Amino acid sequence: MPEWIFAGFDKTKRVAQQHYRDFVKAGKQHPSPLAMVEEPD
Repeated sequence: MPEWIFAGFDKTKRVAQQHYRDFVKAGKQHPSPLAMVEEPD
């Protein structure tokens, strides 16, 4: 596999982790995939 693919995964993982830390630091609850699903009426 080309090195740039691994480098891309590494970068996106680090960015995602930083967004998560900022999200938690802002005092929000831990994000849950279920929280994004709307209940049907």
